[in-house]
Amino acid sequence: MTKRILISGYEPSDFCNDIALKLKSAGYVIDLWEYREIDSVKTAKLGKYYSSITSGLNDLKIRSYSIRSKLHQFLKPRFYRYWWFHRDFKLAFRLSLGAMAIRHRFANYDVVNFHSIETHSLLIAPMVPSTVKVVFSFWGSDLFKAKKIQRAYQNYALTRVDQITLHSNEMAEQLIRTLPNARNKPIAKLLFGLSEKFIEKSLEPVDAKRFALKKEEWNIPLDKNVITVGYCGVPNCNHLNVFEQLNLVSSEVWSNIHLVVPLTYGGTPEYRQKVEDALNELPVSSTVIKAFLTYEDLVLLRQVSDIYIHSVSSDAFSTSMLEYLVTGNVGIIGNWLPYSRFDDLGVAYVPFENFESLSTTIEETVKNLPSLKQEVSNNTERIKNHLGQDYWSGEWVKVFDLNT
Repeated sequence: MTKRILISGYEPSDFCNDIALKLKSAGYVIDLWEYREIDSVKTAKLGKYYSSITSGLNDLKIRSYSIRSKLHQFLKPRFYRYWWFHRDFKLAFRLSLGAMAIRHRFANYDVVNFHSIETHSLLIAPMVPSTVKVVFSFWGSDLFKAKKIQRAYQNYALTRVDQITLHSNEMAEQLIRTLPNARNKPIAKLLFGLSEKFIEKSLEPVDAKRFALKKEEWNIPLDKNVITVGYCGVPNCNHLNVFEQLNLVSSEVWSNIHLVVPLTYGGTPEYRQKVEDALNELPVSSTVIKAFLTYEDLVLLRQVSDIYIHSVSSDAFSTSMLEYLVTGNVGIIGNWLPYSRFDDLGVAYVPFENFESLSTTIEETVKNLPSLKQEVSNNTERIKNHLGQDYWSGEWVKVFDLNT
């Protein structure tokens, strides 16, 4: 009999498509339930990877049910269980209404894989029938940045989980330390991996004419070293802390660098404006990338950069960071991030201890850039061989083995 798997979460299609394709090729039926709404155009594109696609949380919307069904919930013991557990009348009502529909949905599968273990996954996971294997995939912030109440929900939901996946040794240590019910569960340390399409595209010979034209379009001088700060517009990238440190480097360094700050997605308009205002105060030339990028331009943006500063507060294993490293950037990376896998694989980068030391690290990196470029020259091959999706999708297949 064909095994049926449901991939469920708020935004798993941002990362799981190649894994789904690999599973399909291994003979599985792979369906997607994404809690955010997906438009018809994206749904059509996702049809390549998934057999069926559901988006939104209609099962938990009160307006989706008849008056009779709503009144009937007050006769259901489950309504009172939900109310007692959550202490929230409206939430208990929604969960009680949706429970049967969600259980029927899950009953069609052999495995349900929840991605990013936050609010909706935690509410829905306990509804999975006991005959179905449940996999929890922690992404990073759902583990490192969880508040006390969220950890309590996670710990409770783990009683129903059969398998856990996460990205690193550091995440595993955090999991065991903060969620006692995870201690006797099998844990697989897996990555989503860097897109094979990106790797192949980045390895193609660079069109020198297009490269120069794109630099001109982005107002990037041809004779300066390009430093990219962050990869999106969220405060987690700590742009303002980085700019504060850049302000402390010597004028000799300023004259040799150009800053690029991608703000193509994420964050609030107010935060992005703060970033632009602070950037304009620096005595250095700069470019802010706001417009949507084609895939070709996304690759080229990584290729025009020489140094990439990765100073996020928390992260599991950023795909954007891997894109910069695989294209030959010297990565300046906060050593509080859980990247021991880089050390195991011999991926070279420049660590910094804290923001107070970042200005010195930037100055030394710029001055020693030719030799550092040589040091990171092997990163492309190491990332391609050990951190690409082609490798990791095969490892994900093992997670869904119903004999484990």
